[in-house]
Amino acid sequence: MYNSCRCRFCPKCQTLTKERWLEKRKSEFIDTDYYHGVFTIPSELNAVARQNPEIIYTILFKAVSATLQKFAKTEYSGQLGFISVLHTWNQKLDYHVHLHCVIAGGVMLDEGKKWKRLKSSKFLFSVRALSQVFKSKFIATLRKKSGELKLRGDLAFLQDAKAFNDFLDKLYSKDWVVYAKKSFGGAMQVVEYLGRYTHRVAISNYRILKLENDEVHFKYRDRKDNNQEKVLALDVHEFLRRFMLHILPAKFSKIRYQGFLSNKYKKNNLSAIFDQLNMAPKVAIELSLENFVKKITGREINQCPHCERLNLQKIPIENDRAPP
Repeated sequence: MYNSCRCRFCPKCQTLTKERWLEKRKSEFIDTDYYHGVFTIPSELNAVARQNPEIIYTILFKAVSATLQKFAKTEYSGQLGFISVLHTWNQKLDYHVHLHCVIAGGVMLDEGKKWKRLKSSKFLFSVRALSQVFKSKFIATLRKKSGELKLRGDLAFLQDAKAFNDFLDKLYSKDWVVYAKKSFGGAMQVVEYLGRYTHRVAISNYRILKLENDEVHFKYRDRKDNNQEKVLALDVHEFLRRFMLHILPAKFSKIRYQGFLSNKYKKNNLSAIFDQLNMAPKVAIELSLENFVKKITGREINQCPHCERLNLQKIPIENDRAPP
């Protein structure tokens, strides 16, 4: 049933947008290994992030980028290229802020003139070292931004400079979680995984089982119990509260292209890499609504799913929006 509201948080109608995004990413793949990194902020920052989402999310993007580029420059004398995608939830819809990165296994040298492929059986850098540097860069930037933070209610005490510094010291004493590994299925495996979440938020319709006695019952996977599938029942107001935690600030971009894949330099850098690797330039296919429907259903858009007959007059489509 196609009736797009075009809201980027809608769990139902962003599939065509997602598929078009995936097609563009496929055209940018380099013949190299790809790596998957996840950078998570500690739960002690959750309350601060909820009151100051744009500031905290921006710091997260910048701290992760600066950390990865620092290691690339120090160990390989080059610049990495990667896609970052912000997630703010876990399977239970709890507030869990982390950043996924799809990292190409190579660096640009000589100011974008030369490509050097990197190989590693695990990850490009020490995960423990990444965690330490990521933590330091995040906290240092947060300290500089302290004057811009809105700290209300239970956080009002952090308006005092000493209390805020003590809070940061406690954050620094913790181990920050960084997960990283080589993607053995290649870039497509990681991007397909991220594609489930890039153009929708927190939960898909298929996970919601029923609404009964003012409770929403939905499926989730419990990672603490061997990823077993379980069912959670939440009061409808609590369910809506959790879902609304993941609505981003207006116009905030949760997908970013960084390093040699940044939008400003991507075209020239990829062209240079493809030339060096003798790879033919790739062209992204603009996926139309008609082709998309055929791809996922196996039928033409004007074909009856019951009798299989084609309607001689196709449904008029303007800007990918079908009539009601």
